[in-house]
Amino acid sequence: MLVLKLRRRWYGLDVTQGTLKVGNRYTLYTLEDKVRSTKIPKITAIPYGTYPVDLTWSPKFQKLMPIIQNVPGFEGIRIHKGNTPDDTEGCLLVGSKMREGIILESKKAFDKLINTIREAKDKEEPIVIKITDEREKLIVIGLLGVIGIAAIIWLLNK
Repeated sequence: MLVLKLRRRWYGLDVTQGTLKVGNRYTLYTLEDKVRSTKIPKITAIPYGTYPVDLTWSPKFQKLMPIIQNVPGFEGIRIHKGNTPDDTEGCLLVGSKMREGIILESKKAFDKLINTIREAKDKEEPIVIKITDEREKLIVIGLLGVIGIAAIIWLLNK
């Protein structure tokens, strides 16, 4: 199974950026629209969760493209090239480099990713994308730190 792990890490006013770990092979940068509690077509990031990925013909791009399937209430969410929030239209962009609010070397990253997905498809491996929020982990780590400090203070005052 090929697992794509998208970890959202940086949040702007109209953009969400993260990392996409492709199996145990390499990591790319990602750019999506803003995360909202309800997905609005073309202006909202993909909801958190695990979704199957396939390669299908894209009428818009006129070629085989990765598609994220079974997103509740939405169809046609692709992984594709692009650099800015204007390029996403609700899809996931990949790049080899990142700056605040943009990703760079998107073609290079996309070509690498699609070759990896094609290899998995040729081997008939299932492909999934797991989308998580890195902030959730940071909040838990922060809470554990606060609890640890409170325990130390309690022990010192005992």
